[in-house]
Amino acid sequence: MMVRSTAYIPPMFVVAALAATTSQLVNAQDSRRTAVLEEIIVTAQKREESLQEAPISIATMNQSQLEARGITSLADLGTGSIPSLRIQPFVNTPSTLTISVRGAGFSDPGQITFEPSVAIYLDDAYVSRGQGLAMEVADLERIEVLRGPQGALFGRNATGGAVRLVTKKPSGEFGLQQTFNVGNFDALKSATHIDLPEVGGIRTKIDYLHSQKDGWVDNTAPGENDYGDIEQDAFRVALDWSPADNFNVYYAYDWSDIEATQIYFQVMLDTLGVIGVEPPATDTTRFPVRPLDPSKTRQTGHNLTLTWDLAESLTLKSITSYRDMEEDTRNNYAGALLFNGLIAAAAVEQDQFSQELQLSGASDRLKWMTGIYYFEENANDDLLNLASRDSFGALTGVFLGPIYPPIPQPSDARRLVSTQTESWAAFGQASWTPAVLEDRLEITLGARYTEDKKSGDRDYALPALVEAGLRYQNYNLKTDSLDPTLTFSFQWNDEVNTYLRWATGYKAGGVSQRSFTFIPFDEENVETWEFGLKSELFASRLRFNLAVFNTEYDDFQIGFSDPLNPTFAETINAAKTTKISGAEMDMTLVPLAGLTIDLSYTYLDPEQPDQPNPLNNNIPERFELAQSPRHAGALAVAYEFEPFSFGTLGLQLDLTSTSKYAYAPKNFDFQDSYTILNGRVTLSEIMLGGGDHHSLQLALWGKNLADEEYRVYAFPVGNPVLTIPAAYGEPRSYGIELQYRY
Repeated sequence: MMVRSTAYIPPMFVVAALAATTSQLVNAQDSRRTAVLEEIIVTAQKREESLQEAPISIATMNQSQLEARGITSLADLGTGSIPSLRIQPFVNTPSTLTISVRGAGFSDPGQITFEPSVAIYLDDAYVSRGQGLAMEVADLERIEVLRGPQGALFGRNATGGAVRLVTKKPSGEFGLQQTFNVGNFDALKSATHIDLPEVGGIRTKIDYLHSQKDGWVDNTAPGENDYGDIEQDAFRVALDWSPADNFNVYYAYDWSDIEATQIYFQVMLDTLGVIGVEPPATDTTRFPVRPLDPSKTRQTGHNLTLTWDLAESLTLKSITSYRDMEEDTRNNYAGALLFNGLIAAAAVEQDQFSQELQLSGASDRLKWMTGIYYFEENANDDLLNLASRDSFGALTGVFLGPIYPPIPQPSDARRLVSTQTESWAAFGQASWTPAVLEDRLEITLGARYTEDKKSGDRDYALPALVEAGLRYQNYNLKTDSLDPTLTFSFQWNDEVNTYLRWATGYKAGGVSQRSFTFIPFDEENVETWEFGLKSELFASRLRFNLAVFNTEYDDFQIGFSDPLNPTFAETINAAKTTKISGAEMDMTLVPLAGLTIDLSYTYLDPEQPDQPNPLNNNIPERFELAQSPRHAGALAVAYEFEPFSFGTLGLQLDLTSTSKYAYAPKNFDFQDSYTILNGRVTLSEIMLGGGDHHSLQLALWGKNLADEEYRVYAFPVGNPVLTIPAAYGEPRSYGIELQYRY
């Protein structure tokens, strides 16, 4: 089937165009403002340092960049604003995201028995489950994406990398920011940020966010929800207290609530001709769908961070975190699986506790950190697939009639799954500058020892199914790993820095809760070599960073669905080494005052040898490395005019482009290449009466301005393929935003 899709735009064409004009613009004189890059401070190595000095491949977005792109959650990065970070919605649960970095990810993040390949951190506290990752974060200060294995400092389940969400801290001075945003599809968002004056040494910040939007696929069933409906609330309060000059207490509580219907799966291939192929990116359901209930995800989190400066260059830090999550899922595939309305129902409960202690110090030639980490998790999942046995009207005479009442399917009995995880680790890293080569060389050595214990069980609720062979099953795993890292960094001059990094990582084993056999799979180990260049040139007008890497995975974990029954899935360890090589380029150019050009590009070359398929008598078969486009790029051009008497005008266009890639490792269908264009016009610093403390900001924004039709997920069913259900990305959206600041 042909899908209207814009071809991938090679970023080298963009680079050539920019280079042709840079020589003229870089010498342009602008008496109004200076044209220099702002320094970017990151904490990717658990200490503050300049992005240009950190010997690691990092992609960042600061608060102004996030605001200009309308990014308030990880889900907003789904079209590729950070090209090496791939995010797509999960097939079953609206709040769950499938995340990968450099091609390392997992295609089934909804399983509580799996571990992610990309570690997510919210203010240095690990978030272990994929459920709820689509939540809005109340007030993001920046996002850091650490690319490649982070085995030493971030540990288990960071074989692909780590994503750090950093929120804005209390200032201690009164401030108010209120934002209202309205758009098509009846979209409404309200964000309130309040900084309270310091009282008794305590600085307080309160954030509240509410957003809602109607789905863009209309359900023709009267009184039912549409596909893509969403309503969510997020609340956060942060307290920052320094009872002594050398001691700080930081506490944050966050709460989020998401109610959303799933993405719509339309039929893009129907070899039996039962339903028929639907137009690409259709905005109306194929027939009235009932019931279509929203999935509900609620989670809370506590973060307590204590920082004690024991001496001038010796700091002890404690990070304590507790999170709990509840999710109730009710999906309706409405004929996409060639019968009317498979309802995938699940109830997930999860809680986690983590404790980390860090001791860090520095001298003239040595910066070091050591610590211990403990993590504990408990999770339960109650799954039940429901469907009508009268899909084609044999009993009622109504072809593809509504699912009422739904009937449990024999092959998909109610599955009760529970799992417990306990993990501890000891880690350390030191960076040494020897007294040679004019102090330009830095050597960093780190290592982490991790021990994991996992156990769980699966039971079935219907005795008749137990007698048929579906019986109580359990598993116990104990694994450990020592993961070293070594980096050589050399500062050639004030503008150019290079590094060579060798790093390893480890991801714990587990078991597929959707597997028929419930046989555990082993841990995954990764090793990577990375060469990096970091530079700031032309009097700090051009920042150019490059990383070239080669990564090898042993026992790479591959999860894939049964083609005859997609509700069952297996996970295997690859019998042969999986290799991924590639390159990443990040460039920021300020050719003249007010104009900023950001360009990022990622190239991936995966090598996945044929693996034995346990669902096909262990015959070696081809498996794809999912979410691994060979080419992906992002371009953002922003210009801010000299302030007018009535305010400051700013323009931004950002474009993301991605070549084709596979959605899943097996039974794959390839996403066509696509290009997404977004834009924003902002009038800021509109001064109000009462002095300079009050101001307004007005913005007009649009996303997917070219109304690109592009798929975000697909999964062929049958062997040979009988049907391909596919979900499409959101069409053009637009709106207006009003912001008040005091």
